[in-house]
Amino acid sequence: MHWQDESDGFGEFVIESLDLADTAIIFSGVRDRVEQLFPEEQDELEPMAPKRKAGFSSGRWCAHRAQETLGLMPTPVHRENRAPVWPNGLNGSITHTDQFAGAIVSRNHAVGIDLEQLDRLHDGLHKTLFTENELELLGNYDQNADTIMFSAKEAGYKAVFPIGQEFIGFHEAEIHLNENAQTFIIDYIGEHNPNEILKTGRGYWRIAHDHVFTLFVISS
Repeated sequence: MHWQDESDGFGEFVIESLDLADTAIIFSGVRDRVEQLFPEEQDELEPMAPKRKAGFSSGRWCAHRAQETLGLMPTPVHRENRAPVWPNGLNGSITHTDQFAGAIVSRNHAVGIDLEQLDRLHDGLHKTLFTENELELLGNYDQNADTIMFSAKEAGYKAVFPIGQEFIGFHEAEIHLNENAQTFIIDYIGEHNPNEILKTGRGYWRIAHDHVFTLFVISS
């Protein structure tokens, strides 16, 4: 597995215990990279406000660099149903906040990544984002568990969407954290059978730069 970043500032996000063949992940600071994208990608970003363009263009730029890291020619990453569409033979995921962007591309694994700024969730959102069981678990976890669990759901959803082809409600999946190992599993409790594959996956998280980074891998 190849981990790279633009400025050597993201080493704390590296999950050294994880070794995925033919997989690359790239991190970058967010800046306007629209001019570095393919024309068709630029067209898709045109209606966005400048701040949103910066995040999306940085994420697409990371996706191109990840393709290069795997020895591939970069190709456009389009959007459909608010999700990236990857070239045949590739799986991947893109994430960005106001400060950081990242992309993962894999030949062999269904993968999802997410970055979330710490303290962005307030208690009023908990009932919307978490099941009753998760709300009970939150009381036993350490600080930042709500952000970790929210980010874990996002990473899991990104990994499974190309397989299940259906968006998942927040109450259709439950996150179980192993805080000592900084890993998590997802229990799918919805009714869309293809999404049951979430139960075979494993997730990881790291906290650095006032952000939570999560990565979820679905077993092939």
